[in-house]
Amino acid sequence: MSKIDLSFKEQQRVEDIINLKATIIQISTNLGFAICVFFLFSWLRPRHAFIYAPKAKLSQSDVRKPEALGPGLFDWIKPVFKIKDDDLLTNIGLDAYVFIYFTRILRRLIAVLTLISIFIFIPVNIVATFNTGDWPPVGLEFLSISAMNYQYGKQIEEPNHSWYWSPTIASWVFSAIVIWEMIHASRKFLLFRQKYYLRLEEEIKTKLPSMSPTELQHYQQQELISRSLLVHFNLHRSKNIKSIRQTTTDEYNMMPNELVRTMVNSNSTIPCQQVLVGKHNNKLVLLIKDYKKIIKALEKCLDFYLSRIHKDGSTATTRRPQIRLNWKLDKTDAINYYTERALLLDSAIRRNRQKLLKNNYGWAIYSSKRLAQEAYLSIEKRLSQLDFNSLPKSHCESVRLAPHPDDIIWANMDIDRHTDQLKRWFGFGLFCSIVFAWAIPIATLGIMSNLINMIRLFPQSEEVLKRNQLTTGIIQSYLTPWLMVLFYFGLPDLLHFVTRQQAFKTETVVQQKTLSKLYGFFIVNNLFIFTLISMMVGIIGQICALTLAGKLTDRRLSQYIVQIAKNMSDVSSFWINYICIRSVGVIFELLQVAPLLSLILFRGKGWFGYTPRQLQKVTGPPPFFKFAKSYGMMISFFTAALVYSVIAPVALPFALIYFGLATTTFKYKLMYIYVTKVETHGKIWPLLYSMVMISLFVFQCMMILILSLKAGMYQIYSLIPLPIITTVILIFYTRYLLKHNTLKTWMEYKTSICNDSASDISPSTIDELPDLAPSENDDKRDVDLINSIYRDPSLFDTLWKPMLFERLKPLIPDLYKDHPQKDRILRTLFKEEKKKKTTKDDNHNKPNQNADEKLKARAQLEQEMSMFIPIPQEFCPEQGSSSSNDPYFIEQDSLNPTAPTLDIIQKPPPTYSDVISQQRRHSF
Repeated sequence: MSKIDLSFKEQQRVEDIINLKATIIQISTNLGFAICVFFLFSWLRPRHAFIYAPKAKLSQSDVRKPEALGPGLFDWIKPVFKIKDDDLLTNIGLDAYVFIYFTRILRRLIAVLTLISIFIFIPVNIVATFNTGDWPPVGLEFLSISAMNYQYGKQIEEPNHSWYWSPTIASWVFSAIVIWEMIHASRKFLLFRQKYYLRLEEEIKTKLPSMSPTELQHYQQQELISRSLLVHFNLHRSKNIKSIRQTTTDEYNMMPNELVRTMVNSNSTIPCQQVLVGKHNNKLVLLIKDYKKIIKALEKCLDFYLSRIHKDGSTATTRRPQIRLNWKLDKTDAINYYTERALLLDSAIRRNRQKLLKNNYGWAIYSSKRLAQEAYLSIEKRLSQLDFNSLPKSHCESVRLAPHPDDIIWANMDIDRHTDQLKRWFGFGLFCSIVFAWAIPIATLGIMSNLINMIRLFPQSEEVLKRNQLTTGIIQSYLTPWLMVLFYFGLPDLLHFVTRQQAFKTETVVQQKTLSKLYGFFIVNNLFIFTLISMMVGIIGQICALTLAGKLTDRRLSQYIVQIAKNMSDVSSFWINYICIRSVGVIFELLQVAPLLSLILFRGKGWFGYTPRQLQKVTGPPPFFKFAKSYGMMISFFTAALVYSVIAPVALPFALIYFGLATTTFKYKLMYIYVTKVETHGKIWPLLYSMVMISLFVFQCMMILILSLKAGMYQIYSLIPLPIITTVILIFYTRYLLKHNTLKTWMEYKTSICNDSASDISPSTIDELPDLAPSENDDKRDVDLINSIYRDPSLFDTLWKPMLFERLKPLIPDLYKDHPQKDRILRTLFKEEKKKKTTKDDNHNKPNQNADEKLKARAQLEQEMSMFIPIPQEFCPEQGSSSSNDPYFIEQDSLNPTAPTLDIIQKPPPTYSDVISQQRRHSF
């Protein structure tokens, strides 16, 4: 045994001792913290139901309303564990149920891999280390494959490569388990989804004859959406550039367009009834966004100032709030500044609502749902065969089934095809830039995670490590994972923002693209770059320490190449620590920290008090669940656990603890806290399957790399077919899933169901619900319904007005008594609008208003605006635009939040046990 061998052994012994102590301290600390958080949540939950159970505020008729929880400390546990799958599906909706279903699959996979590793492969690793490695061990490396044929920092002189068949067999077994489970789960999911929606349609048809007028109206809206298509087109600029001056709010509505209807019919074998085209103004989105920010700031100032006046009873001793616009200017009165800005933006919004352009999209309406679906398939096939560069200036660009109105991103709807492509490439470039920029802090974390070997780059490192073992271990094993958690904190929101800038038209697509970016970011940065940096720092630090000590001679270092494999497996200790922290984080998320802190910080008065709008938000509807962020977190942990499942099987039990906690906590949050914004019918499933299979491919490549560093040549050759087989299965089965995610396959399935049925029902009647009573003017009814469903918020949303508590409202006139625009301020910002019912006669007489009144209103508007800072030119309409009575405060017809069933159905929808032959007793 040479000096260099002894030095490597001593280095490894010190490192193992530090890591073992730090890991024990971290696990103990996390366990204690998790217990404290658990009891704190159990104590807070019954005291703040609007934070920890906001779904309990839903109406009694809403099928998503959960079972009431008792006031006891642990009364929330039993309902979460005992709820059945059918009740869970009814309560949280199909998309949320798919999330729980996917989480269970990952938990089941980790559980199976953990059991196999504990009872088969870990004992083999221990025996192999006893016979060919350093014994007795100091740390936990004897449980991994890194200790096989490894002594004194190098491979032993006569290695026994037969031991490498154990990780080779484990790679094949684990791959087979993952592939079989994902294919089986996917087939089961497709079967369930098909039968679920067939039974759901049957329930609607049964309920239709006994619907109330309100229920019937809701059904009409849903039925009209199902037989409508969203068509994007390109009209010649001369046909679209003309501005449209508005005089009444009714003219904001979409109207039939024969030119677009002709274009749509020319690309389809099925003619549509009509195509409705609306109007827009892109500047309104930014104006309304700025207006809302100003109103919020004004509310805060008014609440602070008026509350003090109300308390003191005098304005003489109360100082008005001040604001500094920039560092060069003196402070100015905040209330006056925000008020004048609000008036300015209010006028700009009104003027821009009078200057609109025709949209480049419209809603094609068909007489039945099946005709709309067939038309969609024919138009899509026709457009896929066209060369857009050789098309005439007026042509159709794209078509899709009409999305739910809550799913639409209205700011992206008017973007043309060319700009759409530019935004896609720009967003992709921005994402790559974020990945590259984020690599710097990730590399820093990789260095900190191997702090021991980083210290060895400097002289007298061994003495420093011996004196500061505990501090070094805590920084390496506890601080670094926490920094990784903090770096990930704002990443999903950042990538979501980048994806929204890529001109995608619906939030569903944005969520899926965001998930893809999160997964790609994790593979490149958190897995590849982090592992590479940590591994290289380890080997460089060890060699530099020996060089500085004068123990490294000219001997061949090729024997020590196995140390790279050892350092690569040592990275698993970081992921163990990270998974432990995230397991605590899963429980910590139950506390709902953001709402809880806002409750604590804003319970006072003044600047630390709630404004009415903030109070309305806190006690308002339940928040929406962020699927992209949650899916990304679950898949990233599964990938890390799978990659190190054979290299360091000790990571699997910690991953199993995480998925066990995650399944329970997410189930509670979906049952009592969060709701689904729009049901997508589980369309995200092919993407989830692809990500799991890509994780499997990464695991297989990592195993080939590890065995190549350990010189297991026969084992490498036996593993090479594995990633090839996985890639082939990934490609072909993903195509199969995508095919079953399309409308064409769904229609073929329902046709086959009809053909196999003994009844005389035709294929078309499966899609069609019973007809409504005949109407003399169906086209007009469809126009009215479409306009009530798809309402551009920038045109139809009522402009905000400052919200104040009732006790402060009488103080407003005295507040502005010396302001030169007092009357306008009170009329525009503080006058409550009365709802006025309009009749047909009123709508008929509106276009015939007196011209003198129009000119008078126009002159008054110009006079009001002349007293403030001039409006930027891009927010001003062309000269000569007309005005009319205030058409801007319109009450929007609200649509009920979506659920897996329509809220109008009193009878619960088909349950899990109804459509799947295998009935599970409980969902946990």
